[in-house]
Amino acid sequence: MWKNIILIAFVAFSIPAFSQNDLIILQNRISVNLFSYMSRPVINHENDYYVMFMHGLTYTRQVSFNRYVRVKFDYFQRNIDHSIVDEALNDQHLYSDIQMGAGFVQGFGNKLVKPYLAGDLLFTSALIYSETGGRSAGVYEKIQVRDLGVTLQPAAGLTIRVSRILSFSLETSLEAGYVYEKGTDFTWSADGIPYNAPVGKSSFFVRWDPVSLLAFELSF
Repeated sequence: MWKNIILIAFVAFSIPAFSQNDLIILQNRISVNLFSYMSRPVINHENDYYVMFMHGLTYTRQVSFNRYVRVKFDYFQRNIDHSIVDEALNDQHLYSDIQMGAGFVQGFGNKLVKPYLAGDLLFTSALIYSETGGRSAGVYEKIQVRDLGVTLQPAAGLTIRVSRILSFSLETSLEAGYVYEKGTDFTWSADGIPYNAPVGKSSFFVRWDPVSLLAFELSF
């Protein structure tokens, strides 16, 4: 009799413990951003669309059913150089930025394909360098500035579950941000006096990232 009671008690406590541990495993997710198609002001502060590979990490924590918080880190860099050496014509541009912050995710349903909405608040640090003109052009300009600011990034996405451990997510997002830009602007022209002017200005920007995230995800 006592053996039966002990066996029943062991089974009764073992099943909830297994379920609880199973739930804990599914509460955490690490995502690696494999691919993005994003808008960035690489040339002359004008936004254009660029492809990026393997440039971001996200940690997601489930707080309740279909509700999550996440921490993001993204890095973007593009170097474009169309300079012509023999003709002494400079046309090169370097843009890089780091974005990091946190956000909230609301999922919908519990199917193999799950839509979700997200919102992230990100801190941004960007370096912008451009060098244009030269002797053959009669004018030369070099600008190097640093942007510091914040970005609010609402997003819509889909998560595709391959297994209980492996999944993929796809997002499109809109970025609305404020940055303060500081640096120097050096300009020279053949019929003028070269000058080196400090840059210091604030600006708002809005840009759409058609594919802000295509991520490979592991749950644990």
